[in-house]
Amino acid sequence: MGNYSAQGIGRIGFDLDIFSGTQAPNRAITLDLLTTLGTGDFSQGLEAYRIGRDISTLPVGWKTYSFALSATSSSIPPGWALLRGDGTPGTGADWQRLMENIETIGFELGKPGFAYPALNGWDLGLDNVRITERVPESGPGVMFPLTIVLLIVLRILLRIVSFAKPVSMCQPDIAPHR
Repeated sequence: MGNYSAQGIGRIGFDLDIFSGTQAPNRAITLDLLTTLGTGDFSQGLEAYRIGRDISTLPVGWKTYSFALSATSSSIPPGWALLRGDGTPGTGADWQRLMENIETIGFELGKPGFAYPALNGWDLGLDNVRITERVPESGPGVMFPLTIVLLIVLRILLRIVSFAKPVSMCQPDIAPHR
C-alpha cells in the first residue's frame, strides 16, 4: 500500500451499505492498518485501529464512513490504538514505522476484543473508497502565503484597470465634425 507518511495521507473513507447482517450491541465500524514490516509475519509487525460510528442497530442505505489519519505525526494520534505483533502497546516511533510501511488496510464490523454472534452471513456493498492527502488547516502558516498571492493578483488587476480607461472618460483626440 505504501509510505503514507511521505504521501501526507490525512483521511481514509468509504461508502458502505449493509444490506443484511447480524445486529449486536456494542458493534461499530473499525478501520485497521497493518504491516509485517516486510517480514510476512504479523507477530513481528504493527497494527493500528480506530473505532468509528456505532452500528449496533444496522444502518439502512448507503452511509459514508471517514477516519482522520495523521500519517506524518510523531506520536500516536488521539482516537487510535497501536499494538505490536506480540500484543504490547506501540509507541510514537512504532506509529512512524507503520505509517512508512502500510501493507494492509481493512475494516471490521465490530470492535477489537469483542466476540459477536455469527448467525448469518453478511451482505455488504462497498463503494467510493478514498485515501486522501491531509489538507492543511487554516491559520497563519496557510493564510499568510494565500494572502500574499491574492494581494499580488489584486495589484496586477489594478494596474491593468488603470491603463485601460473607459472610452467615455478619455479626452477626444480630434474635434467633432460640424
